[in-house]
Amino acid sequence: MADRPADGKPCFAFVIPWPIDTAGGVNHVIHHLARECKVDGKYEPLYLESCWEYTKPVEDWVDGVRRIRFRMRAPVYEGNRWAPEYVAYLPGEIATWRRVIRENRIQAINPYFPALYQFTVALLRATGFFKGKFIPTFQGSDVRIAITTARIEGALLSWMLHQADAIVACSRGLGDELLAFDSSLAPKMTPILNGVSVEDFLARRDNGFDPAAVIPEGRRLILNVAGYEYRKGHDLLLSAFAGLSKEWDNLHLAIVGAKGPELEKTRAQVAELGLNGRVSLLVNEPYNRIPAYMARSDVFVLTSRWIKGKMGEGLPLALLEAGAAGVPVVSTRSTGVEEIVTDGVNGRVVPVEDIPALASAIRDVLSRPVEAKRWAEELRKRAAEFSWRSRWQLYREICEA
Repeated sequence: MADRPADGKPCFAFVIPWPIDTAGGVNHVIHHLARECKVDGKYEPLYLESCWEYTKPVEDWVDGVRRIRFRMRAPVYEGNRWAPEYVAYLPGEIATWRRVIRENRIQAINPYFPALYQFTVALLRATGFFKGKFIPTFQGSDVRIAITTARIEGALLSWMLHQADAIVACSRGLGDELLAFDSSLAPKMTPILNGVSVEDFLARRDNGFDPAAVIPEGRRLILNVAGYEYRKGHDLLLSAFAGLSKEWDNLHLAIVGAKGPELEKTRAQVAELGLNGRVSLLVNEPYNRIPAYMARSDVFVLTSRWIKGKMGEGLPLALLEAGAAGVPVVSTRSTGVEEIVTDGVNGRVVPVEDIPALASAIRDVLSRPVEAKRWAEELRKRAAEFSWRSRWQLYREICEA
């Protein structure tokens, strides 16, 4: 068993259904909040990880934060199928949670990707056996899953959320989507927009990496950073770029993203549009190369789709990172975008699926360097407002309300 902090501080527990020590946007958020929690000093951060392999709690450390892994059961599975073993194991499940809460002096439980694997926590909250704060946080796809969930599972999830002290959504737009699932949750809804550390993002740059190794010299660069998925709209970007490439002989497009189901379709579209040599599709690049690509680019473009209740962003961190890097941006009007970018003030925002408008906005940035520089500077100021410290303080206020 890992040693507990000697000062006996109360713990703020971040709960997740996957390994915290893997790459991913939600893990990125949690790591930053945990770090600010630790620096603040009021609470000790703690990771609680749902892991079916461990029938009893097992402790270790991840980047200076204690992690406890154990099996977290859900009352239903595969939509509407009851899990009878949940009832059979419920006394032991309750005993495990109460032990973890008591021994670690947990005063707040903050689940990410809220789902029925935290149902036991809601039971403890409802019956008074857990008197701390219960604060589920939604980041994007978890809301869309909740909206489309099956009847029994949906009813249990709604009851679970009603036991919360506050329900956090990482953007106001995402919070509105969640209220379509259950409008009676409105009094508990609290938007806490995700953040960015300008200094940390720039400091992460791999100074040994030169984008010239993959991007031809002397070309103006359009950059997109997003996984190869349909909702990221790479097909829209390629169609817009096809027209722009005829106006600028020295224009180049780079898409940096994790391998996904749309990768081969994207490659085929590049060939079909005759853009080989003008487009670089970069797959599974290390995160510390992103600042270098940002610094090399003339404009950052986000083309995410938004179909309310089905797909979209939560809050696009890539726009905040572009702001940190001082790069002008063009974005489609996806979830949370207009909570960061105001069209014509600190970037350009265009309707989703509107390829001519997308091309026109990119052209606007490329052909108006003075305006583009001003937009980039205004976005940098906006990004500075989203410090992780300020994000953590909002969680602390919920704990102390």
